[in-house]
Amino acid sequence: MLWFCLTRQRSDGDRARDLMALTGDERARHDRFVRDDDRRDFAAAHALLHRCLSDAFGRPPTRWRLITSPLGKPTVDPTFGGPPVAFNISHTRGLVACALVVGARHDMVGVDVEPVVPLPDRDSLAADHFSAAECRQLAECASPDERFTELWTMKEAYVKAIGAGLSGELSSFGVRYDSPTRLSFSPPAGDRRPWSLAVYGIEPGFRLALAVPRSEHAPPIPAINADAPDHLVWPLRATYHSNGTSD
Repeated sequence: MLWFCLTRQRSDGDRARDLMALTGDERARHDRFVRDDDRRDFAAAHALLHRCLSDAFGRPPTRWRLITSPLGKPTVDPTFGGPPVAFNISHTRGLVACALVVGARHDMVGVDVEPVVPLPDRDSLAADHFSAAECRQLAECASPDERFTELWTMKEAYVKAIGAGLSGELSSFGVRYDSPTRLSFSPPAGDRRPWSLAVYGIEPGFRLALAVPRSEHAPPIPAINADAPDHLVWPLRATYHSNGTSD
């Protein structure tokens, strides 16, 4: 499952319900944010996670306890005793997202969200963190701000999926645009798992990326608007399995 929520128009009632879903630890983290919109988006992202877990397992949102791995990746407390579940959340100002895989034989799923905005240091960031092939594609494309954001979110989703976070070397793997809708993914040396990556356009002006190990025959999944569940957003571009090179 992949859910998202736009937060800039969140009502006082929505925000109150979000806070009620948080654990004590989450509420303490929420209260440490200085900016009100950061508190809003943190609460919305974590409440969305609790809602997704509750929809999947039938437990009230407040009954969940999360722990953190040594690399900082949150997971469900193993004393929960239910089927294995992998999840990941992401938030930026104005948009939050949650990816959830129930019954997974692994805990690898990653999601990232970012706004599409011009960055004055875009090219230097790409040179530091993108593969050589990605830098060439970025220089040649007609919409470099969109391409940069898509590449960045997909890379972040992948390193979050494997639990590396920002400690992962982003230039050691790459995404290639084979067509307007199809991608190829070259993982870092030593990772032989088949991966599915997808990037979504969330209006107004955001990109959402998902990374999860999957069969090469598995179709991409839609992103669901949590406030309008009938509103499905299908990927702009996707890859079904790891192949090709992005040297």
